Amino acid sequence: MVLVSRRYSLPTAILASSVMFALAHSLNKGLSLLAFFNLVLYGIFAALYFIRRGSIWGVAAFHSTWNFVQGNFFGIQVSGLKVGSSVLTSELTETGRLVNGGGFGLEGGLAVTLVLAIGIAVLYFMKPKKEDGVIPRPSEPLSPKTPPENNPPEYLPPSNTPPEYTPPSDKPPDYTPPSYTSPSE
Repeated sequence: MVLVSRRYSLPTAILASSVMFALAHSLNKGLSLLAFFNLVLYGIFAALYFIRRGSIWGVAAFHSTWNFVQGNFFGIQVSGLKVGSSVLTSELTETGRLVNGGGFGLEGGLAVTLVLAIGIAVLYFMKPKKEDGVIPRPSEPLSPKTPPENNPPEYLPPSNTPPEYTPPSDKPPDYTPPSYTSPSE
């Protein structure tokens, strides 16, 4: 996402990384259109969390905890994959598949759609904490310019203008060779 945002806009980078996350799960058993949509939503949620906190560790911890608790504790399928043993056991039924995700697991249901939509809204509208440093809104670049001393980071206007580009010129740069004086005799 960071590399893509250097060339394209941040929303484009967020969407691209989110779709890639969903595509990484596309061969899993039981994938539905709603499950794919939820995986894209999780990618957006993860990207916003990364932008707000400035670290991938929270995203990795959340994803790992989600998979572990869902599969190893509750015994629910994780993105269409069945975990061998768990603390609790669950029986897969097709009743409520639209809400609970059915054979794909919770990621395939409307309950997760609602939770992710709320999480995305909270992260998007959340005011950054001062100790988090300069954290751009999703419409701003990941690396904002250093603010002037009297202008706190949270009041920086968005900078959506790309850096100036000067095309290469066919003319050589102006060059004046140094003048040499001959030594006097």
